[in-house]
Formats: sequence, structure tokens, C-alpha cells
Amino acid sequence: MELTLGQRKDEEVQTRVVPSPEAADQRLGLSLSPIPDEARQQLGLQPGTTGVFIQEVAPNSPAAENGLRPGDVIVSANNRDVAQPSDIQEEWARSRQQHKPILLRINRQGQSLFIALAAS
Repeated sequence: MELTLGQRKDEEVQTRVVPSPEAADQRLGLSLSPIPDEARQQLGLQPGTTGVFIQEVAPNSPAAENGLRPGDVIVSANNRDVAQPSDIQEEWARSRQQHKPILLRINRQGQSLFIALAAS
């Protein structure tokens, strides 16, 4: 039996092993942004509160099926404070790699909620 060895390009290995943040974000079904300054008071957020604002929720996505709504603020993901959409993408990708749900702490109109989202 003959065996031929070769090297793969780094890109090939990464795309097969680690999902890109963009793809992970799409599977979650959220359109995210930093919290708009004009929305802070309307949302009942204390000055200095960090988080990520949910602009849109895709129909039939894991986010929609678990009750996330536009206007919710994600304060933490897997007990990690978040300040940018990329923080959510990183935690979602990590949770998917570990085959675990992502635990989000949400601020909805001044109330804290915990929502666990599993990859479908």
C-alpha cells in the first residue's frame, strides 16, 4: 500500500474545523449592534451598562424559537460580559464547538432574563 503525504493550506483546515463568525451569527438568527445612545433611556438601562442591542431576529431561527426580541439587550453570554456583536459571535462559535447551548443574560425593559440557545 502506498501513502502520499502533503500539506493542506491553513485556510482549508480552518474553514472545515471552525465556523466563521459571520456564519455562526447567521445560524443564531440575530442582527446585532452596540447599544444606541438614544435607546438607553427608553430601555431603562443604567449609565455605563454594557451590552449588545438586538436589532432584528430572523424568523424560525434558534433566537426566535427561544423568545428573543428586537429591542432586547444581551448583557452577557456564557457568563462573559459582552460589549460588541463579535463577543456574541465568539461565544456562539465556542458553544457550538463544545456542543453546548449558549446562555444569554438579557435585559428586556429593565428586567433580567436568562435564555439558553442550542444550535439546531
